[in-house]
Amino acid sequence: MVIKSRTAQRLIEDADALHLRGLRGVRSAMAAPRSRFDRGAPAMETRELSIPTPAGPLKARLYRPSTADKIGPELVFFHGGGFVICDIETHDALCRRLADASAMAVLSVDYRLAPEAPFPAQLEDAEAALRWAMTEAASLQIDPARLLVGGDSAGAYMSVVAAAKLNAERPGAIAGQVLIYPLLALDDDAWAASLSTHSRIVGRVALGYIRHQLHLGAVPVSLAEGDLAPLPPTLIVVGGHLDPCRPEGLRLAQRLREANMPVTLLAYPRLPHGFASLTHLSVASRRAVAEIGRLTAELIG
Repeated sequence: MVIKSRTAQRLIEDADALHLRGLRGVRSAMAAPRSRFDRGAPAMETRELSIPTPAGPLKARLYRPSTADKIGPELVFFHGGGFVICDIETHDALCRRLADASAMAVLSVDYRLAPEAPFPAQLEDAEAALRWAMTEAASLQIDPARLLVGGDSAGAYMSVVAAAKLNAERPGAIAGQVLIYPLLALDDDAWAASLSTHSRIVGRVALGYIRHQLHLGAVPVSLAEGDLAPLPPTLIVVGGHLDPCRPEGLRLAQRLREANMPVTLLAYPRLPHGFASLTHLSVASRRAVAEIGRLTAELIG
């Protein structure tokens, strides 16, 4: 029995190692900055930064368009990718376009990925990055009273959690949040209850993979059903039926409206989940990202 147990354990370890090699291959293949393909992504001043955290330094990139105020607002951005793939390079073109359209600085954060860093390491990194941005406001040339947070897909999940925590500690600490096709539910029950479209079925399969990589056991209920009180003025962006995260995004927008809290909903019925990273391929995606940037600026007036 001991031999069988050890053999089984070895097989599991070998399978995990093989999967991790494959996953790292996918990450490597995606590592080229999208701005290399998106020839229209605007050039601007950038700074490579290192954010100290209890778990070690995080890479970050600060984008500052020429139209930004000398001391102005900043959007701290967390990329999507299911907490498992993508980085600041894969979202380089998106951050450039958001900075340009909003005329504000954008700080893109390279947080730790699963499965190497099990959940909630990603949430810890998001909180640490936000606190650092607040502390380093002067050196970053930003107005700490106009600090926003945002992200796409899984990055939006991190944004909601971090904004709620900091605003619960000090109301108004985060002035606004930008949630692009937000992944708000990590519990399978929320997805199982809404399988009306093919993309929702595919999304549930993807969620199962994400949960496995995060080593999730019990997780909080959908953030779309969470406490609204700490949330700042919010911009929510959803795609069409090929955006499996659409139901939770619409639900959060509805709840914010019912609570008379500031919320703007942008819906792009013809665009899929992930469209903001397709600006090198789609005119519609480029127009959508430009609109998201303009409305991001309106969150803080």
